[in-house]
Amino acid sequence: MTGFLKHPASKDIIIGVVLIAILCLLPWLGIKVYYLRLLIIFFIYATIVSQWNLVMGIGGIFSLGQMAIFGMGAYTTAWLAKYADWSLWASWPVGVAFAVIASLIIGAACLRVSGIYTALLTLAIVSVMQLLIQTDTACFRPMKTGGCEYFTGGTMSLTKYGDLGMRDWLGRKDWIKGDYYIGLAMLALAVSFSIFIVRSPVGVAFKALRDNNLYAVSRGISRFKYQMLIFSASSLFTGLAGGYYASHYGATGMTILNLSLLLLLLAMMIVGGLGRLWGPLLGVGALLGLQEPLRDYVEYRELAFGFLILIFAMFYPKGIQGFIEFCWAQAKTRVRLTKL
Repeated sequence: MTGFLKHPASKDIIIGVVLIAILCLLPWLGIKVYYLRLLIIFFIYATIVSQWNLVMGIGGIFSLGQMAIFGMGAYTTAWLAKYADWSLWASWPVGVAFAVIASLIIGAACLRVSGIYTALLTLAIVSVMQLLIQTDTACFRPMKTGGCEYFTGGTMSLTKYGDLGMRDWLGRKDWIKGDYYIGLAMLALAVSFSIFIVRSPVGVAFKALRDNNLYAVSRGISRFKYQMLIFSASSLFTGLAGGYYASHYGATGMTILNLSLLLLLLAMMIVGGLGRLWGPLLGVGALLGLQEPLRDYVEYRELAFGFLILIFAMFYPKGIQGFIEFCWAQAKTRVRLTKL
């Protein structure tokens, strides 16, 4: 036990187990369905942001292409379920595989440059993907009721391709709990992967490339190789979140590629603490809580999120987790001085 507590990841594992235990109990404490739905959104956003944090905060890659990978996972899952009549349980892993393939293509094209050029290239990929979906008006399959179905759904979204089967298994009253635990398991896997990366020796290589690229390369660390590794590995869980989104909501549309959603997730990562393990989850929780009172004021909400990014990036880049760590260090110092 003493050996475990001395391990660098021990505190993170203990925190993770406690959080998972609390989240496992919530559905049985009489919590309203509305809040279960909100927590499912938290699971999706936290999974995306935790992996984006590995790419940007740990790997130092200024990528804005995570939503394209998320969208590939969601659309591939929906396409196979709708047009090939696959179950969502079968199409979901294929969606994840296509998301990883998409990340390899995006990485090969964008990771040979750095900084603002990577950000612009990856943002352009997201914009082009959204534009292709929005302008898709070619008839892919005639509908029985008349009219045509578009391959991507166009502006109407992809719908009517089934669900994860929780309604048949748990009934109409408790099906949401089944989807809730699937989302929780997805987030637990994503966070476990983040802990492994951050606390492992390979994480040191990523941080070295982020903090001092020239020195890391001079020590034999291949920038392109390691950045491709973190970019593609994190896409596994980003694609997983995309497939879960498509499966849970039963609809996939181009709104998941909107700049407003990208801005929201970026704000969550920066406000929570860019490059910190628990920062993304803290940021998602904080901004989801802020989003609720502002949900009827979309223009002010986006302005508030943009303002938060500016404030935290300029004046407190360590984010919420950094503030908590500072307060904890101050408290320990005071206790130590009191004992003296």
